[in-house]
Amino acid sequence: MDAACYAVFQEGYRDGYGADGNHLKHEEDIEYALCLGFTMLKLDCSEKLDNTVAGMASSELEERYAQIAAATR
Repeated sequence: MDAACYAVFQEGYRDGYGADGNHLKHEEDIEYALCLGFTMLKLDCSEKLDNTVAGMASSELEERYAQIAAATR
């Protein structure tokens, strides 16, 4: 947050501005960003996504989905 504020000050910008916690992957990083005062967060869930499903047939998708615990679904 300090870096964003200083950059605005350094450039002489006079209008509104903002900064966000960007590409956060871990819970501790999210907590840290919130503690620093960030009110907008951009989460990066790329490590949790399975991009192989894009090319799967419906039957394969249904089978994969059935493997996920009911409580999670």
